[in-house]
Amino acid sequence: MKIISIIGGTGLIGTRLVESLLSSGYGVRLFVRSPDSAQGKFDAKVEIIEWKADVEYLSKYLNDNFGIINLAGAPLAGAKWTTDYKKEIIQSRTETTSLIVNAIEMTAATPKILINASAIGIYGSQGTKFLNEKSDFGNDFLAEVCKAWEHEALKAHSKTRVVILRIGIVLSNKGGALEKLLMPFKLFIGGALGDGKQYWSWIHIDDLVAIFTYALINDTMSGVYNAVAPNPVQVGDFAKILGKVMSRPSFFKVPKFVLKALLGESAEMVLSSQYVSSHKITEKGFLFKFPILEESLEDLLKNYR
Repeated sequence: MKIISIIGGTGLIGTRLVESLLSSGYGVRLFVRSPDSAQGKFDAKVEIIEWKADVEYLSKYLNDNFGIINLAGAPLAGAKWTTDYKKEIIQSRTETTSLIVNAIEMTAATPKILINASAIGIYGSQGTKFLNEKSDFGNDFLAEVCKAWEHEALKAHSKTRVVILRIGIVLSNKGGALEKLLMPFKLFIGGALGDGKQYWSWIHIDDLVAIFTYALINDTMSGVYNAVAPNPVQVGDFAKILGKVMSRPSFFKVPKFVLKALLGESAEMVLSSQYVSSHKITEKGFLFKFPILEESLEDLLKNYR
């Protein structure tokens, strides 16, 4: 059985990814900080391993794996980016990734692939400019985080195939951005965030998970790929479509100054405009199941009405 080790797999993406890998016949080895709490959350087939920041310990478990998927990092949403927390955001990604890369170098039977998460936040806010994997990077905090994160992951390139996925706004009915947007619409006060003109590059959770599994088996994939649906939308249009799907009004707006007062610097995650291309991944033969926003929301919210 091909073993896939996942680091940082207890969140929104990781939980769904574990389910998909198991259904595809992979063995899943999940590294967690609290094994006892994770046992009841995952299928009994999942091998739960306590996470330790010990390179020899880690290399023992990564030896002869088919692949490694690294999702680890302190949450970006739901907390203000204080000076201390910003350090945690960066260190939790770069230090963990560096440890994984060093552990790969110590393995006798090298894993065939490392898939490392990143984010489209690496591009900063670039208005209506169409962004691909070769576009200029931003200079804000999130861009710096992503640059440092990718830099560490790419160090494994001399030992194994490395794929970095720059993930957009993930749409799921189990949490994440969509869950936070639903409440005001349920209360009939939904609408755009900011002026509504910024572009959001989004992706349905099922398509994102499918990209991870596609990268595992497609030997021609290497380097950086944007993990976004083919049709980014402006936030104002996103609100209108969400309102339509939920049969709710969508004309209320949350001004920028309110978002910044509530969220601080992390408000930039929803106020930034990132019009991101998916061409590179589709050129590799990947087919999106949910390329259109309305169809994605209809699927995800079919049990909400």
